[in-house]
Amino acid sequence: MASLRVVAACWLLCLAAAKSECRSSSEGSTFVQSRTSLSRSLANTSARMPPNENCCNDAGDPAACHALHDVPFQYENVGGITRMKCPNSGTDCAFDHCVGGTGVDCVGVPYDLDFGVMGTLSVNLVAPQDNGDGTVTLKTSVGSILHDLCCMEHQSGAFCHSSNYPIGATINVLGNANNNCACLMEWRKAAWNVLRGRYWLATFTKAAQSQDMTPDTSVQRKSYLPKGSGTNYESYKSTWGLTERKATSVLCAPGGTRLDCPSEDNNCKVPCVGTYCKACATGCASRHRKRWNKDGRDHANAGDSDYCCSGQFKEVYWSLANTRYGTCA
Repeated sequence: MASLRVVAACWLLCLAAAKSECRSSSEGSTFVQSRTSLSRSLANTSARMPPNENCCNDAGDPAACHALHDVPFQYENVGGITRMKCPNSGTDCAFDHCVGGTGVDCVGVPYDLDFGVMGTLSVNLVAPQDNGDGTVTLKTSVGSILHDLCCMEHQSGAFCHSSNYPIGATINVLGNANNNCACLMEWRKAAWNVLRGRYWLATFTKAAQSQDMTPDTSVQRKSYLPKGSGTNYESYKSTWGLTERKATSVLCAPGGTRLDCPSEDNNCKVPCVGTYCKACATGCASRHRKRWNKDGRDHANAGDSDYCCSGQFKEVYWSLANTRYGTCA
């Protein structure tokens, strides 16, 4: 996820205090867009269902969280590029670089996050690779992109700001989390994507305020959000009412990347009996090829395939262990 200062808008492990330093700039003209006006002017055909509430039940600091409700971020236009302004409205700084990738700004995460039997999101697992040329390579996922986009719309959404850390709701083992809480399911997807290896590597510049936050309505990618353990999802896929930015719309999963393809999507199902089943378009055994698109299914466009650079899956896999994914063509 991306750049986050005090707004802690990186996606995974905003559990640590966000950085407080900020960079100011007098360049360019400043403009303010409220979340409401942006939503009206860039109306998305896929409404957010369930609706986004601002603060989670166990936010941690509800007063501070609600105080940021509907407080718009500020942007500035410099050289034809829209970037997050710093300092910003309601916080010191917000997103300005490494947007869509994993970690706080471009520096990864500060400590391990232990999910018990579900796994541990470790510092080493999400550590950035400094390329020594002013760029950094980060693990990037559908969830990290979605969480960053959601935090831009909901400044105090779940794990977007230090006042709203519903830690117990991340995995939602008991199934009692309030999934209407803004950005919670996006955060959960980001966590599961990393733990399950459903990510790819992307390179970002480390320079401050270096990414273009201009809305890109030409790209509307749909995905599935997990309601709990990562094996049960919403029953439909959607853009979740989120508007892509030019900084995120260019991020896509290369061929061979595994992405979510839940059983809630009929196109993700494979007609066979056994401990595991898969269907594939080419390069596999004939029994697997025969299942491709069988019974009217559209395997190529199932699940999160919109986030493949090709826009399609070449294989769909499921097992009795609830391991379900599609592989990008």
